[in-house]
Amino acid sequence: MLRSVRGAVLVSTVLAALIVIAPAARAESAYRYWTYWSVTDGAWRFSTIGPASAVPADGSVEGWRFAVTTAAGSAGDAPDSDPATAFESICGGTEPVAGKKRVAIDVDFGIAEDAPPGERSPADIRECITADEAATGYELLRSMTDVRVGDGLVCGIGTYPQAECAAMVDEAQPTSSGLEPVPESTVAAPELSSAASSSPAAPLISGLALLVAAIIGTLAWRRRDRG
Repeated sequence: MLRSVRGAVLVSTVLAALIVIAPAARAESAYRYWTYWSVTDGAWRFSTIGPASAVPADGSVEGWRFAVTTAAGSAGDAPDSDPATAFESICGGTEPVAGKKRVAIDVDFGIAEDAPPGERSPADIRECITADEAATGYELLRSMTDVRVGDGLVCGIGTYPQAECAAMVDEAQPTSSGLEPVPESTVAAPELSSAASSSPAAPLISGLALLVAAIIGTLAWRRRDRG
């Protein structure tokens, strides 16, 4: 009986570590990657779904920003343009087409400090795309430039960056944006089909889960051995 209690306490302790340590690691780790955004109520919002699942409506604004930030993104990492006027400034001169949709695409290659070693960020791209109503965010992006993908992530837009994909860096860069922060519970790293599964914290969570399983297996083996 005492061994069972001790085992339960040990498993509970590790489960607590799984709950507490993983979010902490996600908050502290920073990555250099393409963040995915959309405009809602005149403000940039970090997308809660991947671009292959997002189907923007006519009149939407899609944003991409290369930045050093956490897996959950930060409001200060949004494209450096006014979201309230983005559609008009990008698509204002494009006539609507029956059965199609107009979507403004804003690709912000980020600041020089966030560029990978030896690379220089290209000029930003802003383009109005007329596409089928069912076109996804990923399809819209591909219709305007080359897209490099890997491990379910958008790794490169155009030729930037040249090779890396969501590289881990020492820490996120501080921002001076006056935008309100986006609640972390509503965002996740932008994977092509489902953002949540691509979070860079996933390996840590998986490792701790395996540790729990190993402890449970060891306790069961000891009970059988001593019985």
